[in-house]
Amino acid sequence: AYAAPLDSPRLDHLADALAVGDEGAMPPPFLNEIDAVIVAAHGVRSSGQWIAPFFDRLRLDTRFDRTILVNADYPWTFALVGWLSAWLPWARHRMTNWMAAQLTEVARQYPDKPIDVIAHSFGSWITYHAIRRNRQLRVRRLIVFGSVLQVADPLEPVREGRIGELTNYWSANDRVVSLAPMPFGQAGCYGFLSPLAHDIGDMQLGH
Repeated sequence: AYAAPLDSPRLDHLADALAVGDEGAMPPPFLNEIDAVIVAAHGVRSSGQWIAPFFDRLRLDTRFDRTILVNADYPWTFALVGWLSAWLPWARHRMTNWMAAQLTEVARQYPDKPIDVIAHSFGSWITYHAIRRNRQLRVRRLIVFGSVLQVADPLEPVREGRIGELTNYWSANDRVVSLAPMPFGQAGCYGFLSPLAHDIGDMQLGH
């Protein structure tokens, strides 16, 4: 894999959920030898410390030898904006536009390659809404955990096929998500109401 705090069992589970490619393949030097792109998006309360060990795990897995790894690490100045985003619509709009630009650039650099996104907390919110608001954006899979998306979201991008699969890891023990103010929600705490999402609950997880 090429690379541009989760526990080991969860790392393994997420790796299995994302697995693509031929076992034993050599790292791809050319675009036509790339099978997929994986984008990781972290939440606003951290700098994404989970992404480095997650990508390290993928690099050791031969199923990802033909996969590009992209860390969508937003600028540190966005951290303050993220904290304010619950109260400032312009802040949410700015960060969502930034994420849309990242996904657009990935699609430009790797045309016709399937894109999978794994997103935590606020990263799930800006990724989902970037796709919802930009109809040209498409991802094969969106995997979220600690998500602050709304439980009753109608999930139009999933229904329309712009998100091929939506998998949501949730935990009733996630106190951060349980206290998320509007316009955010508690999908990471209770799951989605819609059958369009694939919900996986684990009472042992926190945020």
